[in-house]
Amino acid sequence: MTLRFPRRADCRQMEALLPPFVDGEASAAVAALVEAHLADCAVCRSAAAAQREVRQLLVNRRTSLVGPVPAGLAADVHRAASRSGAAARWPRWSAAAAAALVVVSVTGAAVVATGASSVVLAAQLTLDHLKCFVIDGADHGHSLSATEGQTQFHDQYGMDVQLPSGSGDGRARLVSVRHCLYGEGWVAHALYRIDGEPVSVFVLADPRQAASFDLFGRQAQVLSRHGATFVVIAPAGLAQVAPALGLGAE
Repeated sequence: MTLRFPRRADCRQMEALLPPFVDGEASAAVAALVEAHLADCAVCRSAAAAQREVRQLLVNRRTSLVGPVPAGLAADVHRAASRSGAAARWPRWSAAAAAALVVVSVTGAAVVATGASSVVLAAQLTLDHLKCFVIDGADHGHSLSATEGQTQFHDQYGMDVQLPSGSGDGRARLVSVRHCLYGEGWVAHALYRIDGEPVSVFVLADPRQAASFDLFGRQAQVLSRHGATFVVIAPAGLAQVAPALGLGAE
């Protein structure tokens, strides 16, 4: 089969094309397509710059990645790679695993104790948070209600998602909804502004172990609420994020 690329690519297509381009693994045809788009699109240039920063962080930490990985992490990654259709997902799992190892090297044994699967999940979704806020996180002064966001998830992506309704104090505003591909499939991604700062809420149906991490200058919380798992990514130091979203303790 011959892969045919359009003469011009839009920003949505860039989501898939930027990672191999930034890693230097894109074909000549894909690289030319990306370069042509970046020449005209400041938003995607910023996205590419953000991905380069993340990649450089991994490169800078590479000497600390030679030690033993947390128990179970390697097995989790290999299991993901061996699943049906996993070949197409492996590059994203590889990036997530590398990010998780960086997190372990920075934050130490406290992360290991929480469980490798939550580390991998939080690391990958933090990278998606950084990417998506560059692409689709502009604050245009308007916001969506939780009901409007749920309707968009259903109509645009076929996802039935229960979003938190917020605390009612006006700190949290829903500005956009997206869906992101991670190691186990698609995840609902709600983009918020809390006190003007970018905050992501990822919603998964399957239960996960509660955990908290510091990742790439962001804080990541894995919470189980209302029968779903919420992964909240926020700038480090932003206070009372979960309560502002309406995700306080059950």
